Amino acid sequence: MQTYYDCVPSGTYDVVTAETAARQWAPNGNRITTTQSCPAVGGGSLCVVWQKPLVGAEVGCGVWCYAGPYAGTLSVTQTYACPCPAALGVDWD
Repeated sequence: MQTYYDCVPSGTYDVVTAETAARQWAPNGNRITTTQSCPAVGGGSLCVVWQKPLVGAEVGCGVWCYAGPYAGTLSVTQTYACPCPAALGVDWD
C-alpha cells in the first residue's frame, strides 16, 4: 500500500485526483488515456490509465476510475495489460 497527501477532501474523485494518484504510484510513468470506459463491456465509469516507464526493471499498469459507479476504484497489474477493476470498491483517495 502506498500513501500520499494532497489538499483535496477525501472521497473527491475527478480526472485531476486520478492523475495525481497515478503520478504518485509511478512518477516517471505515462498517461495512456483519461477517458477509458470501465467496465470494458457496458461502460459506465471514466478512468485514467497510467503505465510505468517502458525502461527499467519494474513494469505495471494502473487504472484509476474517477466517475460513475466505479469512482474511487483502482486496478493495478505488474504487466502492461491495463484491465478495468474487477469489482466495485474504494481503493484510492
